[in-house]
Amino acid sequence: MAGSRASGGARGAAPAREPQIVQGAIERVRFSNPDSGFTVALLRPEGEGAGGGPVTIVGVLPSLEEGDWVRCEGRWEESPRFGRQFKVSACLPSTPQTAAGIERYLGSKRVSGVGAELARRIVAHFGADTLRVLESEPERLREVEGIGRKRQQQLIEGWQAHARERAAMVFLHGLGIGSGQAHRIYRCYGERTEAIVRDNPYRLTTEVWGIGFTIADRIARALGIEADAPARLEAALRYVLQESADRGHVCVQRSELVTRTAEKLGLAPEPVERALEAVLERGDLVERQRAVAGGEPQRWIYLPNLEAAERAVAARLVALERAPSGWPSIRIEAAIDWVQQRRRIRLAPSQRRALACVLSEKVSVITGGPGVGKTTVVASLLEIVRAKRIPVRLAAPTGRAAKRMQEATGCEAMTVHRLLKWNPRTRDFEHGREHPIPDCGLLVVDETSMLDIVLTERLLDAVPSAAHLVLVGDPDQLPSVGPGAVLRDIVGSGVVPVARRTEVHRQASGSSIVEAAHAIHRGQMPPWPPLGDPGGFAFVEADTPERALETVVRLVLERLPREFGFDPVRDIQVLAPMHRGGCGVQALNARLAERLGAAAGAAGGSVVRGGRRFAAGTKVIQLRNDYDREVYNGDIGVVAWVDAEAKRLEVDFDGRRVPYTFAQLDEVDLAYAVSVHKSQGSEYPCVVLPLLTQHFVMLRRNLLYTAVTRGKRQVVVVGQRRALQRAVGHGGEELRRNSFLGQRLAEAAGRAGAG
Repeated sequence: MAGSRASGGARGAAPAREPQIVQGAIERVRFSNPDSGFTVALLRPEGEGAGGGPVTIVGVLPSLEEGDWVRCEGRWEESPRFGRQFKVSACLPSTPQTAAGIERYLGSKRVSGVGAELARRIVAHFGADTLRVLESEPERLREVEGIGRKRQQQLIEGWQAHARERAAMVFLHGLGIGSGQAHRIYRCYGERTEAIVRDNPYRLTTEVWGIGFTIADRIARALGIEADAPARLEAALRYVLQESADRGHVCVQRSELVTRTAEKLGLAPEPVERALEAVLERGDLVERQRAVAGGEPQRWIYLPNLEAAERAVAARLVALERAPSGWPSIRIEAAIDWVQQRRRIRLAPSQRRALACVLSEKVSVITGGPGVGKTTVVASLLEIVRAKRIPVRLAAPTGRAAKRMQEATGCEAMTVHRLLKWNPRTRDFEHGREHPIPDCGLLVVDETSMLDIVLTERLLDAVPSAAHLVLVGDPDQLPSVGPGAVLRDIVGSGVVPVARRTEVHRQASGSSIVEAAHAIHRGQMPPWPPLGDPGGFAFVEADTPERALETVVRLVLERLPREFGFDPVRDIQVLAPMHRGGCGVQALNARLAERLGAAAGAAGGSVVRGGRRFAAGTKVIQLRNDYDREVYNGDIGVVAWVDAEAKRLEVDFDGRRVPYTFAQLDEVDLAYAVSVHKSQGSEYPCVVLPLLTQHFVMLRRNLLYTAVTRGKRQVVVVGQRRALQRAVGHGGEELRRNSFLGQRLAEAAGRAGAG
């Protein structure tokens, strides 16, 4: 048996050149590198000769999860550091052979309708023959006490569904697909998985979350698809465009697209050009001629949805601005005097001008950095508008930004997604051109710099034409994670009136965080007092990534909680410029989870997925938009509880519990540390920011400015002074996004004026 061969291998009995087999259940994943696939795991072999203890398996393995049954082929080796290990050369899904293994297998809820007790009774009756009975003689299940006709049918259907899924898993694993990715593919296609993947594996890149071109291409090559097949070239073109969109670009210059695609495929440019012409002719991609900064027109290639969104945003903003207002008459100066008395405040001259602007314009923008009084202007606007009985809606791109807006204004605020109202039945938003947002005479959108071009299109499409729109944000922060630079383009177009606030409000002038942010914005080095000085902004020197990492860990776990009373999980957020590197997001999360996660796991059950342990108290971040559960990319929460038997857990996102099955845990990641980009729209009591020269390509002014403005009470920069100097000094060279929204706005305004 497989288990006997495994134990024999452990004693070194098999010939050295003969591959050996270890088969059993994964007990724990000790380490997993998501990039290389190198994994270290504990596997408990089944069989009489297994010796009772787990063995260590190592190698480039598919994504493994606790409880997976696998069959590993390889060799035993003796590591000077780690001892006896089984080095895996091939690993495929398996099923147990012994009665004890089968009972554990069925009792792990892999088969719908079978729990631990029923699994015990079935295996007690059929023994090691159980799986054969389920497969070939399911009518015999009635022999087991307590299983009637109805229960028998449920078990047969559950086993058949499991068998179909397992067959698909074996097929996908044979193509080099890991468990997590294979489960996502099967959830998308079900029993049609093998037929669809064989027909066109490149469909996966657009239909299955987390499957990119590289994985689909590996599948295609394993299936024998030729290197210059049209399907491969066309998928690669779309992939390069999508890759650019993920970096914020709405379009790509044609020559660059062809060159990058050809390099990726290892082909000459000519077949890629022919493939591009074919997809353009079909309308699967869109080409437009545009000039940059007064230069010669160039040919730009768009994904169709991005070109349509850019065009629609420009047209809709201009149409909304020129549509008749649904507001009653307002005497602006009298209204401003009234609101000052009402709120017992005195607006600065620039605040009066900003308030007059948003009261008189159908579409307007309020911009400015921290502490300049944007919230005061918005709150005063709402007071006046509500006194006129004009219905108001407030929205922001993230839940935390919406919550902060509601606390600051006293009016209900919600996320843009919730405002547009997702309908799980139609898989679309309910509000749009045909069904605009109800009770909306004024829409105020905060943190507009986070809006990408696609979400902006959907939002503007749903604004009633008689409503007024006020966009609030800071265009000097990092632009949206998604494609486009919407706020920056709108402000720079000159088409939409902009109320720009620059002077720091008196109440904020004593904050060294505000002072540091404005110094950074001006391209000046901020003051860097040591931690402990009053004010809120501090610098702690660490000259290597290793020292910076240890310093951050000590700050989060010891010094900041001790000296300032911050909770390490709820109050402190570590932000990092990059994901990789000795002091990047991944390394920081691994170290912080090691310390904080141990305390969290002691409170109850836990589960390991992809080398990450999730337990009650674990801090996590959502990685993709899930409209059905109303949780979105970048939302941060804390695991509330874990039910290992039911294979599910719940995450608390600011007071709202969201359920996850263990199979859905690839949608979240650890969040003790997150990227600066992911922090947009949020504020934290305390921010810790490692900044090192190894972050060279990301050391830019808007990234540093965004990170610093996330902290409310304390910001601690840890690292090298020359890294801070480089970030402050690189402002005029911010990476420009390929976007022509500003040009389209000017053109749309010109056409409307001529008409």
